[in-house]
Amino acid sequence: MRNMDSKATEEEVRTAIEGALGKPDNGRRVVRCHKCLGFGHRRDQCNGADRLTLCYKCRGPDHRMAECQMEPSCFLCKEDGMSKEDCKHVVGPGGCIVFKRVLDRAKKKKRRA
Repeated sequence: MRNMDSKATEEEVRTAIEGALGKPDNGRRVVRCHKCLGFGHRRDQCNGADRLTLCYKCRGPDHRMAECQMEPSCFLCKEDGMSKEDCKHVVGPGGCIVFKRVLDRAKKKKRRA
C-alpha cells in the first residue's frame, strides 16, 4: 500500500485499502450486540448479560484484552457447549464457531432475499 498522508481523501484511502486487501463483501454483515457481545441482535434488543466490563480474550474481570496474559477462551462458544479446545480463541470473527454459524445464516438469508 502506498504511503498515505493526512491530506489523502476518503476515496484515496478506500482505493489503497481495497488494493491491498480486496473489496469488502457487503453481503456478509452480521449484527453484533454491544452489551452481551453476541451476534444477531443489537444492544436495545438484548436480554443477555452485560459483558462490557469483561476481557474479550479470557472473560476475566478487572483488565482489558491488551493487558491479558491468559489463554483465549471464547465465552460464546463455551455457552454453546463447545469443547475447551474449540473455545481457544478471542470472541468474534476468526476462529469463533458461533460467529461462523451466524454468518452462514446471514449469507443464506441474503441469497433468499
